[in-house]
Amino acid sequence: MSSQLFSAKKLLIVPSRNLKLGDYLPFTVLVDVLSKNIEKVEVCMSEPFSKQLTSAVNFPEVKIIKKVSPRRFVLSFNKGDEQVQNIQWQQSNEKINIYISMDQGKFSPQGMNVDAEGSDYDTILFYGVTDYETVSQYFKEYPSLVHEAKNISFGSTFAIPHGKVELIRGENGETNAELVYQSCRGKGTSPEHYSRLLGSILIATKRFKSPNVRSRTFNVCGELMSNGASIGRANAMSDQAAQKPKQPGAKGPEKSSPASRPEEPKRDGHKDNKPKDRPTGGPKPHDGPHKDPRPQSEKPKKPREDRDPLPKPKDDTGPKQHVANRV
Repeated sequence: MSSQLFSAKKLLIVPSRNLKLGDYLPFTVLVDVLSKNIEKVEVCMSEPFSKQLTSAVNFPEVKIIKKVSPRRFVLSFNKGDEQVQNIQWQQSNEKINIYISMDQGKFSPQGMNVDAEGSDYDTILFYGVTDYETVSQYFKEYPSLVHEAKNISFGSTFAIPHGKVELIRGENGETNAELVYQSCRGKGTSPEHYSRLLGSILIATKRFKSPNVRSRTFNVCGELMSNGASIGRANAMSDQAAQKPKQPGAKGPEKSSPASRPEEPKRDGHKDNKPKDRPTGGPKPHDGPHKDPRPQSEKPKKPREDRDPLPKPKDDTGPKQHVANRV
């Protein structure tokens, strides 16, 4: 399995554009280990990974390109003091003839070299890609590269039109972290790498609550911890995967404006100092009872029954008490 990857000399890695944290963690381990064992490793993707992913683990320091450039051949030689006047070329079925005219016609090239520029990968590794159409834009300027290089798909199955794709895939239910562990162990892996792989397994198996967990997965976790994986670090990455990412442009809770804020109830002993609204125009409302503006002489007199009652006379009809005079 690992021989398919580590036999490459110039490797181009094309990841899926929708990697989640559970697949991103083993991908960082794979890229880091491959870059230490292969002469040339580059990653092709149109946009960098999200901050949610890179905040958990920084992406390895490798060259990232946005598209595959076509291959070019450069012919170079020492011209001395001569100046080039014209260059022409003619193509046949088997060869290309290049015609170079100098300004004086005296030209004997020395140190002629032919170099290649552009995309010269011998292997392309697709990680998490399930449909070639989602990444075909990268090969728009050099579509024949996928037919010239060896194509390897890691952990997923897809087809290239008129092309061949070799598959690296484990048993049913085997996670990408287990595949990376089987491919990269003993090739420069570190305890930090093992912690990432353990965290990825926790995410993929929902902390072993998934009914599809294999017994071999528990054995792999034991091997990872024996090689220095930190369960605390793995749990932290698993907790981060459980957090929902913030939507772009989302804002925090807005503060209510005074107009929309509900009115607080009045407390006993406190008066409402807010000015009361008064209607505009017309007579001003009175705080007390209504007063008649007419003079007293024009006011109608109240009937007897509406006036205040007169004081009642004392009742003298009751029995009188006689008090004897004291001598």
